[in-house]
Amino acid sequence: MLVIGHRGALHEAVENSFQSFEKAIKGGAERIEFDVQATKDQNLVIMHDKRLRRTANVFKSVKNLNRAEIEDIRLLNGEQIPFLEQVIEQFLDRVEFNVEIKSTSIETVDLLAKLLKKFKLKNRLIVSSFQFKSMKYLSQKYPKIERACLW
Repeated sequence: MLVIGHRGALHEAVENSFQSFEKAIKGGAERIEFDVQATKDQNLVIMHDKRLRRTANVFKSVKNLNRAEIEDIRLLNGEQIPFLEQVIEQFLDRVEFNVEIKSTSIETVDLLAKLLKKFKLKNRLIVSSFQFKSMKYLSQKYPKIERACLW
């Protein structure tokens, strides 16, 4: 049986935060699931909702903000909102990833694939999404990346 921390340890810390991921790993998770979205300037941020209201009390959308603007926002626990490369650097040596794409944008899929190639992560992660268009594009353009369609 594989133990997966959904958005980290979402009932013990602010979801998709460094603290949540750390708690999941310490609690025995072998894989953490988290969500990625692209910012206005094409950076991949770890965030489930389109808007930052629920986890950061900010009434703005990820896609309308650039990286510098998001770096200035704090989650409800006081942490910065994580970006994908930060999470890879901090946690990949200790846990596998399930990266969920929240967007139908093929540009987001390309951003993700390029970043994953940079870090050479093929055997340490799976990419998933409820967005069939994104998953179909991923399978056609990047067939070596392991993937799962969510339903």
